[in-house]
Amino acid sequence: KNNYYDAFIPSIAFGKTSGKQISHTNSLVNIYKVKKVKISNERSSFLIRTLMSNGINNELKGKFSATLLEELSKEQEKSKNPLDVLSPLNKKIISILIIFSSMLSGWVLTPSRSKWISLGVSFLAGGLSFLALKKFDTKNTLKIQEQLIQLFALDLEGEKVENKLSIIKKDFNMSSQEIRMEIMKIYKKLLGFFLRNSSITLEEIEELINFRSFFSMSAQDLGECHFEFAQDLYKDYIVMTERQGSEGSIPIVNKFFFLSDRLFCLDTKKGYQYESSRIRKVFLFSQETVEKTCKEISLDLYIQSIFSFSERKEFQHEKLTDVEKNLGIEQEEKDKVHMDFYKKKIQEILNNESGFSLEGKEELMNLQNLLNILPETSAQILSDITGPLFCSEVMSSLETINSTRTEESLRVLAENLSTKKEALLLQSEKVSDFFFQGVKKTAENLTFQILNDLKFQQKENILSEVEKLLNLSNNSEKLFLILDSGKSKEVSEFLSEALGNLGKKFSPKELNQLYKVYIEITLEEDPFLRVTPEKENKWKKLSDLLSLSPKEVDENYKLVAGPIFQEKIKEVLTGEKFEKENKKEIQELEESLKLGKDSCSIIKTSGYRECLEKILENKKILNPQDLSKLNNIRIFLSLKWESVQTIHDITSEPIFKKSVLEAMGATGIIPATYWEGLEKLRKRLLLTEFKAKEIFYQCVKEKMKTIFEKAVMENKKKNSPQNADTKDGGEDPTVKQGAGTALGIEAGDSSGNQLFNLIDFYFRNQIFIENEKVFSENKRSSLKGLSGRSEIQLGTTSKPDFSYPVTLKGQFEEKTLNEMYRQYLVDCFSAKLQSEKRRLFNNLDKLGPILGLSSSQINSIHSTVGTLIYQKYLSQALSKGYLDQSDNAFLSNIQLTLSMDSGKCSEIVKEGKRSIVNNKVEQIFSSPNVNSDRVSEMRKLAIQFGIDLKNDLNVSQEQRSKMFRVEIDSGIEKGKITNKSQSLLLEIQNSFSLDDNTSKKILLECITTRCEGHLVNGIASLRRNAEKEVLKELEKMLSFGNLLPIKIQSSIGSKNEKLQLLTLFQSFAPELNSDGKFQEKLDLLKLMLDI
Repeated sequence: KNNYYDAFIPSIAFGKTSGKQISHTNSLVNIYKVKKVKISNERSSFLIRTLMSNGINNELKGKFSATLLEELSKEQEKSKNPLDVLSPLNKKIISILIIFSSMLSGWVLTPSRSKWISLGVSFLAGGLSFLALKKFDTKNTLKIQEQLIQLFALDLEGEKVENKLSIIKKDFNMSSQEIRMEIMKIYKKLLGFFLRNSSITLEEIEELINFRSFFSMSAQDLGECHFEFAQDLYKDYIVMTERQGSEGSIPIVNKFFFLSDRLFCLDTKKGYQYESSRIRKVFLFSQETVEKTCKEISLDLYIQSIFSFSERKEFQHEKLTDVEKNLGIEQEEKDKVHMDFYKKKIQEILNNESGFSLEGKEELMNLQNLLNILPETSAQILSDITGPLFCSEVMSSLETINSTRTEESLRVLAENLSTKKEALLLQSEKVSDFFFQGVKKTAENLTFQILNDLKFQQKENILSEVEKLLNLSNNSEKLFLILDSGKSKEVSEFLSEALGNLGKKFSPKELNQLYKVYIEITLEEDPFLRVTPEKENKWKKLSDLLSLSPKEVDENYKLVAGPIFQEKIKEVLTGEKFEKENKKEIQELEESLKLGKDSCSIIKTSGYRECLEKILENKKILNPQDLSKLNNIRIFLSLKWESVQTIHDITSEPIFKKSVLEAMGATGIIPATYWEGLEKLRKRLLLTEFKAKEIFYQCVKEKMKTIFEKAVMENKKKNSPQNADTKDGGEDPTVKQGAGTALGIEAGDSSGNQLFNLIDFYFRNQIFIENEKVFSENKRSSLKGLSGRSEIQLGTTSKPDFSYPVTLKGQFEEKTLNEMYRQYLVDCFSAKLQSEKRRLFNNLDKLGPILGLSSSQINSIHSTVGTLIYQKYLSQALSKGYLDQSDNAFLSNIQLTLSMDSGKCSEIVKEGKRSIVNNKVEQIFSSPNVNSDRVSEMRKLAIQFGIDLKNDLNVSQEQRSKMFRVEIDSGIEKGKITNKSQSLLLEIQNSFSLDDNTSKKILLECITTRCEGHLVNGIASLRRNAEKEVLKELEKMLSFGNLLPIKIQSSIGSKNEKLQLLTLFQSFAPELNSDGKFQEKLDLLKLMLDI
């Protein structure tokens, strides 16, 4: 069993490589382990049956056989070996004689007398001669190949071939393997024979397949033949490619790969891949390039086959299918080739004839059968090719209709189109599509020609061409109904689709220009410029064709008719012809052009404006004669005063504005005597009060802007570093020492305050608008004659309210406006004189609206500045420990003036108090020893201010406990806290927010510590015999013990010393009994000394 399972196939590069036509890989020697599978018997049998049914080309077979036999004969003649002519039997006899002669010579010529040595030499000589003869081919291979070629030429089948091969084996005494090798040699000769010519035919593929099938060659044998042939071919290929300009080997190599590919494809997929890769690696060609080359050759052969079948009038699709399978054409490629060939054939027929004749139709039908093209596909291809031809015929017919429009001519043209449709084999359902395509293209061509004439100003041609375009719809409808009357209901829909998209084909600008020019031409045809219904219909039709919107149509008409009407108005006004006939002529023209009342009014108003500008060329103010003339023009043009008022407002605005600015002068304040003059000027300029006020407000805003800019510059200059040391303090009654800056507010130069000047400018020019607000109120009044009796009466009061039409909002940044208002507010508080302060405060509520600040912005600034003043003032006032009546009055005044929230003000005051107390606490703990007087002072201040040390100041419990102990210690020592007077103790406990347990614990520790300390001091004094000091220490100890009696620890002093202290205390009984409480003290001392 011959197979290639688990075989290692080396790929070896032979010499140099080339990439002239088939590119190759540059890989080195690689070893590939592949599996070889036997040929598929079913597929092979199918191909053989196919080829046999088609018939093998006997001429090619005979030529091949004759050529090879002739070459074999020449080889035999050239052979110098006389044994080549002997038969295999004679060769064997001669070989046997040579062996026996060698053995005999070895026996005779041996020099030894020993028979065994002579026998050994004889066998050795015979063996050597046998080995030598083994290398000598006793078989006549040329004769065997001749027999096999003759056998192939007989064209036998099946068992007959096997019988003939058996005879050849027997005659030449050959094994099956030897016969197989000779068949492979002949196959390579056959392959070489076909490669002598670079041209490729299907018969060569068929012949190779037939040879393989005839001798039952396995896939392995076939692959081995091609691999060995590839190695030999590669050597020739290298030699040929190294020669300059010689590319003859390239097509041969391509043909070899193609033939190999066709033979290998009969094997299984794995076998095909294995054998193909083997021969590719000999040439070092890539798989992609080889596959591409083979595919191109297959397609070329397939196209040639289709052409050959067509030329030979053989239209059996089955034959073409066999060729397709033989060449390995894929379905997608096959369909593309079929479509291209079919289209080219249709085009070829149409190029030779104007339509399809009977022969042409029959040829197309046969070709359709050959290529297996479906009827619907064929119809679609025909439609794609012949449809444009029919469309061109329609365009030609429509052009003819434009010159001759008789019913007879329409009928003849329709018949011609019908004949053309039949000749082009165009389907009936496709006729309407291509007909209206022709209509669409005709419309586009006409539009393009019109636009071209418009570009070169050839207006004489535009009218006729537009008429053709307008008639195209009717002409095409009539022609189509004669051609296909069955679609009368669908004609309008087809026409709208064909003619309704011109707007997408051309630019809107060009189409609008075309529409305007056509309107202009049609209007100029009539000397009276009349707009007739016929013209309107044409304009409407043209606008629909050009896809113009109603707005574009209206604007274009106004652009044409408007200047005509305007020119007429200008002509009448220039000649000052204000008679009734002239007015009637204008009215008739207005009605004829149908421009509309609004458009005509605009044109008339424009004429009035030109007259007004002409009058004002040499003068600034209108005199009575000018006013009368303008009024006559207005009446002649039938214009209302409202229509021309805007013109006067715009024209007279610069004059009136200049006069207002002159009246303001350098100060910006208009004197009272000038107002009457400005009013007279307004009336002469025919300005409305509203416009005059608007101009006045513009001038005011400019002046306000100038004043405010000065204020900003002064503020920057004042706050600059070089002026920091020249700041002066303001005078304030609430400040006892210093001036101005005592509140932490910088004093400004109020005498030159530009913001005050701004307010003064605003009110002296009476820019504000005063409104009166009415409030209801109840009044209680006493009744006359009735003592103690009164009545309540409902009354009303009024209060002026101002609105500010001109503000600086939007003229400056909000940040700048806020800062300047804040600075003005600061100046109010820092003014040096009370009169000046009142003057500034009185105008404070006016400045904010003038600057354009909202209520929320004003309140925010007031709150910020008021908070600053509160904090600074409180830091001074609270330093004395309380707020007196004058302090509260000042703070209330600030609150009312700045409209500050009472809750916020209370919080500021409380925060100031918290700050004072907190500073006291920090001072207490800043020194190493806590002073009881400071603690007491701080506690009393906190009580007075209502400050809770725990909740308001977050003083820690450790600090509160320490201050509590220090103060009660001092209080006990000073006798303020006794057994009978403990109210101070409770007051101190509550002030420091300590609970009872904590307080008791601290009190016990305090008393214990002080008692022990005094006892220690007393014992020390006793030891020094200082009796008075002993009594003093015992008095202090008893003062603490009296509050909370305790037993002092026995470790302090000896028992004897404690007895001495008791004895000493008793010895001073008369002195210590002044208050009559000696016995109580003595008992308490015994308890404390534990005696």
